[in-house]
Amino acid sequence: MTNDVENWITSGEGQAFLREAGLKEGHQVLDLGAGEGHYTIPAAQVVGSKGRVYALDQDRVPLKRLMEEAQKHALKNIFPVQAQAERLSSDWKANAFDVVLIYDMVHFLEADERADLYRGVFELLKSGGLLSVYPKHNRQDLPMFKLAQLDLDDVAEEIEQQGFDTESRLYRRLIHDEHYDQGYVLNFRKNKPGPS
Repeated sequence: MTNDVENWITSGEGQAFLREAGLKEGHQVLDLGAGEGHYTIPAAQVVGSKGRVYALDQDRVPLKRLMEEAQKHALKNIFPVQAQAERLSSDWKANAFDVVLIYDMVHFLEADERADLYRGVFELLKSGGLLSVYPKHNRQDLPMFKLAQLDLDDVAEEIEQQGFDTESRLYRRLIHDEHYDQGYVLNFRKNKPGPS
């Protein structure tokens, strides 16, 4: 763990960021593409013992590291799930989550895979639930892979097409990979029935 990540987690900066994004005590959270838990750990600290954070990643190794870090912080409300995000588990019921985080992972997905992901998230979120997306590697922010030709408005439009309402755009200091960076986080609400 780098000094930046350690500071993000222990200083309360990660918690403050996620509170501003919309996380609250008691929330049920799904962190898609959780990796080693740079957002999972502070999310678990925010939601507290009455909340839960499900950390989904397709790779077992970072999930193992995440759980080791959770133990260091005495967090018992994190539940690792090894699976691919674009194929959301049928183990969860509709309307199961208050918040879904998709941070720094959609650039790996083709347009149809992103659409499937957003539709799946829509089903899993409670009415009024929050979808928070950090679309790193879009055209304006180190363009790479499948988001290289899309700007923030394009990303937002893709998500809105799946029934979400845009709530806010936050430009903040946050963690990208192992270090601090500046980036946009797009927040959406499930406020209506999905597209027909």
